[in-house]
Amino acid sequence: MMESGVFPIISLASKPIAKILLSCSETATTEGSFKTIPLPGKKTKVLKALEVDMKRHLLGIVMVMVAFAFILSCQGGQEKTEDARQNELPTTDKIDSALEEKIKRNIYLLNNKFAYKDAEKELLKIGTPAIPYLKNAPQSERVKHILSMLELNIEFSDKLLKWYPDICNDIFDGDVHKRFMIFHKLVERDKEGASIHKASIDIEESDVAAVMRVLLSKDINGLERAEKLSLIAVTVGGNFALAYSGAEIVAYEIKYKDGTWLSSSSASEYTIDYVIKGGWSGNVTTVIPLLKPLLKDKDDVVRSNAKKALRWLGVVEEAIEKLKERN
Repeated sequence: MMESGVFPIISLASKPIAKILLSCSETATTEGSFKTIPLPGKKTKVLKALEVDMKRHLLGIVMVMVAFAFILSCQGGQEKTEDARQNELPTTDKIDSALEEKIKRNIYLLNNKFAYKDAEKELLKIGTPAIPYLKNAPQSERVKHILSMLELNIEFSDKLLKWYPDICNDIFDGDVHKRFMIFHKLVERDKEGASIHKASIDIEESDVAAVMRVLLSKDINGLERAEKLSLIAVTVGGNFALAYSGAEIVAYEIKYKDGTWLSSSSASEYTIDYVIKGGWSGNVTTVIPLLKPLLKDKDDVVRSNAKKALRWLGVVEEAIEKLKERN
């Protein structure tokens, strides 16, 4: 048994725990020391230091939590701002699920040899909303063709698609001269000058304008003088005749509706293999903006005839000059 007031020496500790005699008057000292801890009569709070440390610890935790909450709120604000931006997009960019499913289904059907024609029609009818989906689809030839048509704002009538079902593919296959022959196919005339395909029966004016848009947008630099003059003539309801030796145009004749005409020939030097004729009965006014590049053509014959055609289409001189100045 140990007397109260003396700290045990651990090496001399006995088992079980030592019992002490309780005393209200005695104070604890280390063995061999005459000083008490704490000094007698001193007011102390046993948990004061611990209380201060706990306060500091809790304050640190609170500050960390506040900082973390602030970071989260900033990120949430950024996400909210991005969502708000998305919500500010034009409503035309938003596609309902039914239309989206229809677009995806028709893009898939473009690779089906039995269903691709109907799929082309549907996608062309849907129009601009289908463009992003076509861009993200595997780039087959048919996907590329429909995408090009939509980007050029080209749409063919049901009449033409019924008469010429492969035009959506053919118009983008081959070189510029093959595309010009597709244009000729739409405006073809027989030997007597009568239209083979009647307007409003087989084709519409919009179909002629659509093919011209492809030629004047994509192929203008690859067209020959005779082909450019033929396009100008059809724009104002004129006619053209082109003579070929092989794949080369060796003579042409352009007639406008007012009776004026242009011709050029080196046919005496060649054997003429065939002649094609074409024309249109009315003005194709929707292609007026597309004639702008022809006003700057390096060929002065093309430039002067493009200017003449625009006058016939009702474009005033001042507007023609502005067209020439635009880039």
